[in-house]
Amino acid sequence: MADGQGRKEQTREAILRAASTLFRRDGYHATGVDKVMAAVGLTAGGFYAHFRSKSDLLAAVLGRGGRDVPMFAAADAAGLDGVDWVRTLADQYLSPAHRDGPATGCLIPALGPEVGRADPAARAAFEAALRGLVRRVVDGLAVADSDRASSNALAIIAMAVGAQVLARGVADEALSDQILAAARGHLETLIGPGHPTRDAPPPGRQGQRPRKQGRRPKRES
Repeated sequence: MADGQGRKEQTREAILRAASTLFRRDGYHATGVDKVMAAVGLTAGGFYAHFRSKSDLLAAVLGRGGRDVPMFAAADAAGLDGVDWVRTLADQYLSPAHRDGPATGCLIPALGPEVGRADPAARAAFEAALRGLVRRVVDGLAVADSDRASSNALAIIAMAVGAQVLARGVADEALSDQILAAARGHLETLIGPGHPTRDAPPPGRQGQRPRKQGRRPKRES
């Protein structure tokens, strides 16, 4: 019995991982249950042994929060905090690599535009994921004033998520790059001199990266 239960939990976890990738890459509405189950080598009929509905699966994916997202790894592994932590996170989050790789990126910009039309359970799970992201940014800011840290964390997330949504939505690569660079630059203003973190950014830093020549790889639809 225990072995059977263990296999069921492993299968459920495999479905969640596959759905998390496919929902972020292709979109929730464009991804059917049959496609998710095919990704784990199973038929669609077995889906309902693990989830009540596709909406239930979406809520479970959202409930995973940031567990599938490597955005925080570099800053956390380096033991950074304050301005250094936020700057490292911004460089990764607002990068062309994140823009062009939604399948392995943050679920907030990937699924946020669709969650607004989802059922209350999915929206509650999305809210919980967002609150978890806010807590991680607050911890990274390492600011004594918790109210100010929460406000700044929300502003940082709103700017970063909004920039990714816009950068992925436009057809012109130069404009897309400009959106990401502008958001990185304005984040420098938000965490610049006067922000009570461990240090302040060096003068004149603009957050710009040299633009690569040529088109970025076409994103799968």
